[in-house]
Amino acid sequence: MRKLPEVLSVAGPVADARRTALRVDVTLKGAEFEGKRRVDALLAQTAEVRAAHPRLLVEEVGGPSIGKGVDALRGEDLSRTEVIALPVTLITLLVVFGSVVMAVVPLLLALTAIVAAVGLSMTASHVFPDAGVGTNVILLIGLAVGVDYTLFHLKREREERARTGGRLSTRAVVELAAATSGRAVVVSGLAVAVSSATLYLADDVIFSSIATGAVVVTLVAVLSSLTVLPALLALLGERAERRGPARSRCAALPVPAAGSPPPSSGPWPGIPPLPSPSPPSRSSRSPCRSWGSTSRR
Repeated sequence: MRKLPEVLSVAGPVADARRTALRVDVTLKGAEFEGKRRVDALLAQTAEVRAAHPRLLVEEVGGPSIGKGVDALRGEDLSRTEVIALPVTLITLLVVFGSVVMAVVPLLLALTAIVAAVGLSMTASHVFPDAGVGTNVILLIGLAVGVDYTLFHLKREREERARTGGRLSTRAVVELAAATSGRAVVVSGLAVAVSSATLYLADDVIFSSIATGAVVVTLVAVLSSLTVLPALLALLGERAERRGPARSRCAALPVPAAGSPPPSSGPWPGIPPLPSPSPPSRSSRSPCRSWGSTSRR
């Protein structure tokens, strides 16, 4: 290891009392926080020695080496969590709502809150050091509070819609739901953020990382549920309202018997009328399927 450019010095070997183990201290160049970046060459050299002497147990320990291994394990755990948690959450929401769109909305809000919180936690790490567990905390808590706060709104919106008997528009129903469930979301989010912030009192970098991740992702989820979620629900509701009457008109049309000629309002039976000079706009185009693909003049 003396030949490696990342190594500053290599001390002499030190044996234990029973002479069954041997320790060699290696000092890296540069500051301590640069250790993880410089330790890769040492890990590769240790792996070569381990492969050359398979009957010996050769391991590399120390702050940078252990931190590198912990980061690798944490990345695997994070990937496993994503693979398990996201499909299970989506399937549960599909069973509850019975609609793909309404099941995707809570998951979409949670994922966007997680992405935003990860970016903000990078900025917060300049003030509150991150031990590397912040991303895991953001993923777990963000998925929980993001889905939970969305369900607050959806449940309240359904209650208001059932109470008014469909007499109010979608925008009015969403405003009523946001006025009531929005307060519950704010109170719940502040309670979670304040209780998580008490971990700073432990004066430990790991607890500080957990507190930072929990506080940031909770506040982002609250902000998203108060702004983006009502707008998204109003947009989806208005689209459903526009499709509702069109589907009703299509369902009211008579179903022709097999082999019967297509209906016509022209002067001769069985012959469709002349097409209009200008095609209808997209907004006025009929949602029902037309009878023929061509028309005769």
